Amino acid sequence: MTHLENSHEKNYRTDIEGLRGLSVLFVILFHYDIGFFSGGFVGVDIFFVISGFLITGIITKNVHNKSFNIVEFYLRRARRLLPSYLIVLFGSFLLAAIYFSPLHFERFSEASLYALVFASNIFYIGEVGYFDLGAQLKPLLHTWSLGVEWQFYLIWPITLFFFFKFKKFIGPLFLVLIFLSSILGAVAFDTSLSSYYVPVFRFYEFMIGALAYAVSRKTIEDTLINTTLLVFGLGLILVSVFFFKTTMPFPSGYGLLPSVGAALVIHSCPKCPPIVRKMFENKVIVSIGTISYPLYLVHWPVLVFFQYATFSPVSPLEKTGLISASFVMAFILSKFVDIPIRNQIKVVGSRLQFNQFRLKLITILGSFVFFAVFPALAYSASYTNGWGWRFSSTYSDRIKRQLEDGALANEAFFETHNKLPVDAESSNKKSVLIVGDSHSKDLFNALSQNRDLFQNDYVFYTFNLSIHCHMPESVRQSLASRLVHGITTSTISESCKAQKVELLNLKYAQEADIIIVASRWHSSNLEYLDPTVKFFKAFPNADIILWGALELPIDPVTLLTTKGPTQKVARMLYNLGQEERIRLNETLSNAARRWDIRYYDVLSTICRDTVKECMVFDSSGTALFMDDNHWTFEGQKYFGSTLSPLLENVN
Repeated sequence: MTHLENSHEKNYRTDIEGLRGLSVLFVILFHYDIGFFSGGFVGVDIFFVISGFLITGIITKNVHNKSFNIVEFYLRRARRLLPSYLIVLFGSFLLAAIYFSPLHFERFSEASLYALVFASNIFYIGEVGYFDLGAQLKPLLHTWSLGVEWQFYLIWPITLFFFFKFKKFIGPLFLVLIFLSSILGAVAFDTSLSSYYVPVFRFYEFMIGALAYAVSRKTIEDTLINTTLLVFGLGLILVSVFFFKTTMPFPSGYGLLPSVGAALVIHSCPKCPPIVRKMFENKVIVSIGTISYPLYLVHWPVLVFFQYATFSPVSPLEKTGLISASFVMAFILSKFVDIPIRNQIKVVGSRLQFNQFRLKLITILGSFVFFAVFPALAYSASYTNGWGWRFSSTYSDRIKRQLEDGALANEAFFETHNKLPVDAESSNKKSVLIVGDSHSKDLFNALSQNRDLFQNDYVFYTFNLSIHCHMPESVRQSLASRLVHGITTSTISESCKAQKVELLNLKYAQEADIIIVASRWHSSNLEYLDPTVKFFKAFPNADIILWGALELPIDPVTLLTTKGPTQKVARMLYNLGQEERIRLNETLSNAARRWDIRYYDVLSTICRDTVKECMVFDSSGTALFMDDNHWTFEGQKYFGSTLSPLLENVN
């Protein structure tokens, strides 16, 4: 997301500025979930194309003039990108220190260290996907694109130097190989959640922009042809913006549509009639384009911090206010930071030249703060449990002890009671096999802690899949993958195969009266739902019960730590993530009906429609949840007492 050269510079193009303005609007409307902009995230891909076009032009002209200096190149990029970026980074750190729970502040501090060196995309490769609900709690998530951009800057000058040195054959072949490797890699790994952040899989978008520059010197003069190309390019962009979905693998090959569309617009617009160019050259859109970089930087943290402070759905009026505030802050950053620095600092050779001593002093002090003090603070927060001292030590320590003791109690109870009863074979009780991941352990403990309610009629067994069972990267964040993927696919690891054989040969699995499939269901593994149910339907004697998705939109311990044990917390959790929860439960319920099995909607029991709140702590303030999808020991005991309907009406 680079700035364009100043408007007074020689090759300034208002149409490109306008395209940038439209692109940042697409991103904002997508992030704020406004209208029909389901594919508004492609605005970032358009930025990449613009960057490829501009940077290639700068380097090419300087190389031809024999004036290219790589140090000067990076200094100019830093002059344009760093000032606003560092201010937003530091401001986000201060707000996170005020609002974030220790756990979230710890993760934020780690992310900020990566962001400081433009490596956010590397950090988020190990996190959840970009479109995951957890993204709403990460103020620096959008800086991944700046990381990709800087990584492109590191490689592209060297690449072009090689091209110009061997441009007769080897150089072009080298570029073609890079392009093909980038796009083929993006397609080959399109099921991986991390592929969204991998710079190599984005390079083909920059290179499309570079190609647009390469052919720009041979622009077709025919206005009709150029108009046709521009309209077609705009069509590709709009199709992407209005019809792409977050459920699509991306960038994969889909990134070609907005990228090619942007390249066609950039190539054709200068030779189009004025009435056509007005789409990109009107004053409003161009003005937005001039502040697009600071606007991109601030719009996402503004939304995230507002949501974190309120923990409630953002109303249309609030969205309007937040977007307006983002524009105001972007204007201030542009007018009082970006423009003055560009005007007062020049790059001469490999040195920065300051027109004002005051600005030089501020720059030196600012550099010290951001590259010495700030990293020290972020490092401190990331390695001291997120500065837990910011909250009431009494209450936060109580929760910490409760969770630590609860985790030990959970495991100890499971290990003690997860044994076959001596009289199991001779018992007249119905045998219940609970199969799954950590959720099956939770359910087993919950039922076993309330054995007085069930012991006359049922005996419980468990089968838990090992963490060592291989699962594909695309669903790695869901432990259910060990069950879902491991059992139902042929291309699985040896540990998965061994577990599959063990389960199939398990005597009390073959003779089970009831099999409860208790796993962590998530949007990323729903494709394995039907094969999983089909697998268990093959067990001859068992009634199958599908245990619903037990996942809250945010870790309630975070809310309990920051807000205290109030009913407000319970209502917050009910209101957050409603659409996702409803969609997931409907999918599971429909699958159960298709396969004629039972479905138990546990989350609807916990988040009760009648009172519009989620049960996350008891009357004494004891936390019932360990995190966003596991019960505490006390939670197992409490919720287990409500599970009698789970086994009712089973044949």
